[in-house]
Parts: sequence; structure tokens; C-alpha cells
Amino acid sequence: MNFPHWDTVLFSKINGINSPLLTSIMQYVSNVDNWIPFMLVLIAALLWMGRTRPHMPVGGRFRSSLAIRNPRIVLLCLILSVSIADQVAYRTKKAVGRIRPCEDTEMVDVINRGHTSGRHSFPSNHAANSSALATIISIAYPPLAPVAVLSTVTVGFSRVYLGVHYPIDVFTGWLTGILSGLFIWMLLGKALSRQGLIGFTNRFRYRQPRTFPDPGGHWEEMEFKSCDGFSLNGLFLKGGNKIAVLVHGLHSDMNALAPLGEKFNKHGFSVLLVPMRGHDGHPLAKTTGGPAEVLDVVGAIEHLVFEGFEYSNMVLFGISMGGAVVMKTAGILEMSQPGCIVSYGGFDDFFVSAQRKLGKIRFGMFKMLFPRAVRKGLENFKPLDYAVSAEETTFLSLSGEYDRITPPATGMSMAETVNKGVHYTLAEEGHPSPVLGRWNLLQLESIIRMISDYMDTEKISGGTVDIKGIIDNFPTLKFKREQEENE
Repeated sequence: MNFPHWDTVLFSKINGINSPLLTSIMQYVSNVDNWIPFMLVLIAALLWMGRTRPHMPVGGRFRSSLAIRNPRIVLLCLILSVSIADQVAYRTKKAVGRIRPCEDTEMVDVINRGHTSGRHSFPSNHAANSSALATIISIAYPPLAPVAVLSTVTVGFSRVYLGVHYPIDVFTGWLTGILSGLFIWMLLGKALSRQGLIGFTNRFRYRQPRTFPDPGGHWEEMEFKSCDGFSLNGLFLKGGNKIAVLVHGLHSDMNALAPLGEKFNKHGFSVLLVPMRGHDGHPLAKTTGGPAEVLDVVGAIEHLVFEGFEYSNMVLFGISMGGAVVMKTAGILEMSQPGCIVSYGGFDDFFVSAQRKLGKIRFGMFKMLFPRAVRKGLENFKPLDYAVSAEETTFLSLSGEYDRITPPATGMSMAETVNKGVHYTLAEEGHPSPVLGRWNLLQLESIIRMISDYMDTEKISGGTVDIKGIIDNFPTLKFKREQEENE
């Protein structure tokens, strides 16, 4: 195989640099053993983050990139991409047979430094492996891309500087690693955004990390006790005599609901964000997935009544798991029924919803990994049975149009089961996730405005809310929105 003349010329210029300090740095960078501690830290971090959905207590782009990737799948991608790149580079070396510059009799008299094991040069395994790592890291966690790219460029440069590879060996190694990384990413791309089975079931064993910072502003702490005696600190936003109690889901936290709370406050509501066990610094480190979280919400409601709020002026708004929690809460309040409950993506049967999300095979593995005590509690947790008993409470069931966990048909069925139930489909939305920004606040604000005006299902007939927040069969809200847009 013939190689271009510029390859040798560029090699001579880079290898001809003579700096003792640079030599020491390049020798350190080029030694694979020196990278082992960094790789072990990376592996340990990804495994540790894989205990849960990796919602880390940091902000901005880095938090977002961590939140949407399954770290253990990222680790698998790193291992597979490096394995492929290394094998392709090794076999190409054997097939092409290009001699290393430090082993070439025509170059040995002019070369500086060159010494390494192995005789073949094209392409560079160092370059292939490092660029495979850099490709996966850059795509998975974009904020780390500059560091990853700089590392692989430095490794590649060191191989030429030390006289063990020609530049084209390094360029080809980089290309091999990039293609390997892209191939694995395309192969496992869908799995990267999935909740890992071990990570998901471990959320019922370990406390969840805080995901959102405190909202600040006019929010203030409100102390109360759960029904089983635990001291809790919710977040309260003062407004009118109507009160909205907001309950988050498994993949969220109390602070993530602050934007929704501010929408309620804009329409005259006071707002309380309730911390769930296993999240937000709740004294109990483990979540139960809904059955025991009801005790936190009922405790919050009892405190609000003590503060002077009336049951009839209360709206219980729950998202995902929180939707199931508020359904059960409304039922166990007996005669003291809230004015309205809203279940956005809430489930009636946890394991039925989980099977819709995971498919039969993954669901079977999921149940085997699930903690036995928690599994029994969730198998007996039928929140809709409680909601049915709250006959005087308006029940709004909200489902995203593309929600696989609680699809519109399921949400509609739940609404039809309840005495004063109504269902709304939120156009072009999936399962809600406030942490990832997967909700449309325009749509939710239209629901809030409707609740503010009417808590009686005789005035509400259900329907679809489009992406601009227009409720298709509710002329009053449509007229109000059109007026605002004209102004």
C-alpha cells in the first residue's frame, strides 16, 4: 500500500520538535497504564449514577444531558465501541503491514525518541480507541465534548511526536473510532433514553437525588406532618383563598413543579408543593410508588385546613405517580371532599402501566428485580377505587396524545368510572416529565383557568387541548385566549 509523501514530511516536522518537558508530557499521555485510574473513575461514576435515573444536583446543560441518558447503557456503548475500534485497527494493521517509523531502516537515523512494542503502524490503535471513547462521550454528554476531543487529539499527537506512528496512521485511527462510536450509538440509541431496569427498581431501595434547585422568589417553606408522624417541609406560594396542592411523580421532585404552581398562582390560587417520601430530603429514604405517599398529602391537607383553607376550595393536582396519589387521597378524605382532583398521566394499576412501557419481556425481568414488599403494596394499590367514592368531587383525567404509560383510552375509561369525571387529551404530548420539560404549560394553564372558573363538571364536557392551549369544545376559554392574542 502506497502512502502520500506529505505523510512523511509532516511526521518529520512533528517528530523533530525537541522539548524535554513536552517529551515527558507526551510519554505520560501515550502510556495506556496512566489512563487506567481515569477510566476506573468513569466506570464507577456511570455505575453509581445507574442506581437511579441520573437526576444529579447540578444545573444547566450538564444536568439536562445527565437526566436524559441511562448511564449504564452509556457504559455499554463505551465498551462496545472501543472493542470494535480496537479489533478493526488491529486486523487492519496485520493486513496492511506498514512498518512503524521507529522500526523503518530508512527512518531510524533521522527519528527522535521512537520506541514501542509491536512492528506494524497503520492504523493507530491508540487513536482508534481514544476517538471511540470521545465519540460516545461527546454524543451522550455534550458538555464533556471539548475535554473528550482534546484528550483524543493529544493522544494522537503523542504517537507521532514519539515517533511510533505516521500522521495518516493517527487520522485513520480517529476515523475508525468515530465510525465505531457512531455505529454503536445508532444501534443502542433508543435504549439510551430508557430507564434501566436495575436503576428503576433501585429507586424503591435508595433515596432519589434532588433534581431541581429551590425555586426561590416568593416561595416559602411550610412545615407540616405526614399522617404517620414525619416532619415535612413543603413549598408554599401565597395567593387567594383557593389552594392548589401539587404532587410530583417518581421521575420528578417537588421543586420541578414550581412553574406549574406559578401558573396556578397567576389565576388566584395559593399553592403548596408536597415532598414525597424517597425524594426531596423527605425523612423516609425509600418511595413506595404511591400507596404510602398518600399519607404525606393527607398530612399537608390537614395542615392547610388548620391554616383556614376549605376543602371545597382545594384542587389536588398530581402528575404520573402523583396522579394516582391524589386519586386515593380524595377517596380517604371521606366526607371532607376537595373541590377538584386532577390526575395527569396517573395510573390505576402500576404494573399494567409498567408493562405498557416496557413490553412483556422487559416487564418480566422488571418484576423479578422489584423489591418484594413494595411489589405487594403496589399490586394492592388501586387508586381509582378510592376516587370513585369521592362522589361530589370533580375529577379531571389528563392524558398526553402519545402517552404509552397512561394512554388517552385509559384516562377516558378512568374518567367514565368516576361520578363527576371528565377526560382531556393533550395534543402532541407524551407521558409528563417536568424534570425533562416534557409538558406543555400552555395546555395546563388552560386547564387551570377552566378549574378557576368552574369546579362543576356540569359546565365541563371534556375534549382535546391543542398545543396552543385551546380547548376545542370550551368556547369561553377559546374566546378568552383569542382576546389575549389580539391584545
